[in-house]
Amino acid sequence: MNTRKLLLLMLLFCSVGALYAQEFSNKGKEFWIAYPSHVDGSIGPMSSVMGLYITSDVNTSGVVQIGSSPSINFTVTANQITKLFLGSVGVVDGPNTPIYLDMADGVKTNAAVKITSLQPVVVYSHIIQTARSGATLVLPTPVLGNEYIVPSYPTPSSVNNGARNNGTISGVGEIAVIATQANTTLEITPTVNGLGGKTAGVPFTVTLTNPGDCYQFQGARYGDLSGTKVRSVSSGNQGCKPIAVFSATSWSAFGCTSNINSGDNLYQQLFPVRAWGKNFLTAPALTRAYDIFRVFVSDPSTVVKKTENGVTTTLTNLINNSFYEYQTGVPTYIQTDKPSSVVQYFTTQACTPGATDGDPEMVVLNPVEQTINNITVFSAHENWVPLNQSDVRKCYLNIIIPTGAKSSFKINGNSPVGNFVAIPGTSFSVLQEDVT
Repeated sequence: MNTRKLLLLMLLFCSVGALYAQEFSNKGKEFWIAYPSHVDGSIGPMSSVMGLYITSDVNTSGVVQIGSSPSINFTVTANQITKLFLGSVGVVDGPNTPIYLDMADGVKTNAAVKITSLQPVVVYSHIIQTARSGATLVLPTPVLGNEYIVPSYPTPSSVNNGARNNGTISGVGEIAVIATQANTTLEITPTVNGLGGKTAGVPFTVTLTNPGDCYQFQGARYGDLSGTKVRSVSSGNQGCKPIAVFSATSWSAFGCTSNINSGDNLYQQLFPVRAWGKNFLTAPALTRAYDIFRVFVSDPSTVVKKTENGVTTTLTNLINNSFYEYQTGVPTYIQTDKPSSVVQYFTTQACTPGATDGDPEMVVLNPVEQTINNITVFSAHENWVPLNQSDVRKCYLNIIIPTGAKSSFKINGNSPVGNFVAIPGTSFSVLQEDVT
């Protein structure tokens, strides 16, 4: 189903400044990126493409290394976007086959994209194929950690999408892990059985010999990888090493159990547990009846409170000893007494009667502790990417700021067309702006 896509920019591209109250930032000089399996693969006339969007507040230059392929030099003009596309079809800047992860359970040597720059930049990665689209903020190497808890979401088994999506790989959850240092040992405890034969709940180890080696794990079809634990562990006299972890799906549809005929790949780089926060604000998708939220905890005793329409409640029914879930169509305020992670899931358009825009998406939200006051965003509108590789035709911003600051807010130097609306029970307001 070739539907029009929408992109909620502020939720995808909301973190150009400080990540948390330490010396770390998502501006950096070195980045590692994985290309998980996609329902349309990497070769052929209808294959997927990876877009890399690089920006900075200063003029700079750098190099993109695509696995073992020749590198690509790039330059960035301050406050502008440099776009590079990796694929096997159309007008692209480099190949994607050296980095595409096509295994159900295994290691691909030297299969990461590595970006280095002379001055700090911000990087976004985007996997697209016509109506399918999944994007993520990319974290620089200093922000990476050695412990992660994976978010995901299952496609209902009642969805008949086999014919549309080449059968067996529809609905597969994936984890891609990149070693940034030699001889990195991973320990993974999956919440579902793996397509390669791994057993749910049983930890297993994998060794990545070289920097840039990638391991991919795929769960059983229609399974939910949420709560899976990924960490690097010490081996011999070597300590735990930083790793980059990506959660993805080959194709997903969720939000209802029938009439689902629109879907997307999911694709998010994960914050390490050490970068989690305690306070979160959410804004709903403009074209949906409701969104799904999951609050992930590393300590099951964590108390999670949600304020919705001015009423505060404590969440109950911890799932997989890892996360709480709720659905809502209004802004919420989440408070936790221990560091946590909040993930927002945009539901399939077919689940909202009358909706004509948007497919599923999974976005890791930044905590309030990581807010900033200036940002440059980019839309993967169909006019800005290789021909026929995007159906993004509408673009929106979801903006949450302290209520007292709303009069100073500008978009390209101008006041917004829409109005900020106070979030009940908080000192914040939200704006949903159509910037198409």
